[in-house]
Amino acid sequence: MTDKKLGPWGEIASALKADLVNFEVDGPNLLVHLPVSYPGGAGVVVQVANGMDKKFIVADMGYGAREARNIFSERAYKKAATDIAEQAGLHFKETSVFYSGASADQLAGVVQAVGGVSAAACHEIFAKVQIAQEAEDQGRLVNKLQRHFGSNRVSTNVQERGHNIEWSFLARVSSDSKPAFFDYVKPHHASATHIAAKFHDMALLEHAPTLVAAVHSKNAMGEWLGLVSQAGKVIEVSASESILEKVIN
Repeated sequence: MTDKKLGPWGEIASALKADLVNFEVDGPNLLVHLPVSYPGGAGVVVQVANGMDKKFIVADMGYGAREARNIFSERAYKKAATDIAEQAGLHFKETSVFYSGASADQLAGVVQAVGGVSAAACHEIFAKVQIAQEAEDQGRLVNKLQRHFGSNRVSTNVQERGHNIEWSFLARVSSDSKPAFFDYVKPHHASATHIAAKFHDMALLEHAPTLVAAVHSKNAMGEWLGLVSQAGKVIEVSASESILEKVIN
C-alpha cells in the first residue's frame, strides 16, 4: 500500500518496504533508515535521489565519514570505504559511499549495499582501533604491576587450573598470603561472561586466589560491570598504585 505522506516517493517506498525499515522525504529526495548501525550506535541512513533516465542515485551522504571523524580516523575510514565499495561494485568519493544509475528494480539491493558498505568500513576500522587499545591497556597494566610489585613477583600470560577447568590470565602477582590473578575485560557480552565463568570457577578452589578484572573504563562496561563485579574485584587500567595494593590484600 502506498504511503501518501511520502508524495511522489510513495510508490518507491512501498516497493522497498519489505526489506527496509523507515522512510522520510527530505526535499526532493527520499531518506531510507536501515536496520544497521555504526559503531557509535547511530542508525545508517541512505539517501535516494532522482537521476537521469528514470534511474536513481543512492548515497550515504557522508554519514560513515562523519562517524569515523567522531570516534576514530576519517583517513583510515576513507581507505577502507574505497576498498569495500569497489568490491561491492559501488563508489567512494570525498566523503560519500554512492551508486549512480540504479533502476527501480535494483533499488532495494543498492540501498542496502550502500548502507552496508558505509557501516562495514566503520566497523572494520573501529575493530582495529579497539584491538590496538586493548593491547595498549594490557601492556600498561602489566608494566604497572611489575613496577609496583617487582618483576620477581609478577608472572605474565599464565595458566592456572580452577575447580573444573584450566584458565589463562594476563598476570599473576605472588604474595605471602595468596596470589592475585589479573585479567583484562572488554565491554561486551562474550568477554564479560567469559571472565565471570573463569572467576567463579577459580573461586571454588579450596584456597581461592584474589581475582581482579581490569577494564579500560567502568562506565564503558555498562550493564556488564555488575556481572563482572559479582565474580571478582574490578579496577580500571588507569588505577593508581595504591588501588593495586588495596585489591590484592
